[in-house]
Amino acid sequence: AALNGSTCKMHHVLLLEPFYGGSHKQLIDYLVEILHAKDIEVTKITMTDKKWHWRLRTSALYFAEHIPKERVFSCIFVSSVINLAELIGLRPDLIKAFKILYFHENQLIYPVRKQQDRDFQYGYNQIVSTLSADVILFNSLYNMESFLVNLNSFLKLMPDYRPKFLPEKIKPKCAVLYFPLKLSLLPVNCKPSSGALHITWPHRWEHDKNPQEFFQVLFDLIDCGLNFKVSVLGQCYSEVPDCFNEAYIKLSNHIANWGFQKSKESYMEILRETDVVISTASHEFFGVSILPAQTKPSVDVAALPYESGYLSVVVAALPCESGYKIVDVAALRCESGYLSVDVAALRCESGYLSVDVAALPCESGYLSVVVAALPFESG
Repeated sequence: AALNGSTCKMHHVLLLEPFYGGSHKQLIDYLVEILHAKDIEVTKITMTDKKWHWRLRTSALYFAEHIPKERVFSCIFVSSVINLAELIGLRPDLIKAFKILYFHENQLIYPVRKQQDRDFQYGYNQIVSTLSADVILFNSLYNMESFLVNLNSFLKLMPDYRPKFLPEKIKPKCAVLYFPLKLSLLPVNCKPSSGALHITWPHRWEHDKNPQEFFQVLFDLIDCGLNFKVSVLGQCYSEVPDCFNEAYIKLSNHIANWGFQKSKESYMEILRETDVVISTASHEFFGVSILPAQTKPSVDVAALPYESGYLSVVVAALPCESGYKIVDVAALRCESGYLSVDVAALRCESGYLSVDVAALPCESGYLSVVVAALPFESG
């Protein structure tokens, strides 16, 4: 779809990923799989998923040194954790390749406590990358719109000599390509709930996922004498917010699972046993960890941040006979405190998916979303 209307023929594709882990790794591995299936030659060069801010600053130089100079690439696919303009400047032999830039997230609206704390270079790197790309893909409508809408306000951080008409230059190259989920990994044959309510929080252990708010709610539940068990999943890196150590102690009698699950199978097994999946993220654009739970029958997906990508991907990647059903659900508008959801029956190759969702209340910036059951022939 990204190459539709272009003169590019994919003979040899170069895949570059400076942050090869989590959803970034999943997407690259999926692209390798489908390109090989089409007998397209692929060269993949990656860097480990550590210190993303350093990857965004310096990965262009690394790739410039490691991309084979003797090969001719018809297409280059890169994530936004690279300064594409720098790469092309360092390797002008790559200019003729069709360049696809994929945004898992954008730095223009990264949450900071004080505006003066914002590191301008991260967003700036992404902006100049879009100017160097032929096609710009975003993993959700919210991701794309928040980037385009905030371009001018972000550039006002510059003291003078601000560029003009950037949205007009960038927007025609933009499109939404929702993140694909594999049918085989979705949680089916879910176990009936019994005993204490099982709450799961499946996110990176970083401040932009707002773990403090989640843990405070659990502390309040304990103070109220309510019984529950909790699974705190997701990856952690060298710097872990202090609230996790505090929570591990205070929640010791309620912990079912704690820490990153090394296999997808163990992660999905926990989802099968989960009653409620929580997101408190303040910087989220798709929610790869949340979406599998939304395809699980009888799972409540609660407290989804209103100002996040979830509004545009509540039903975004559902399985069908061909393996995927990518459903383009536009951003839902919140009027008079309620979401008007006009999604009743989504067409699928094997029939219809019945989605029983309407008039979701929006209070205090969060949606209490109940995705009850999506009937589907495969379960």
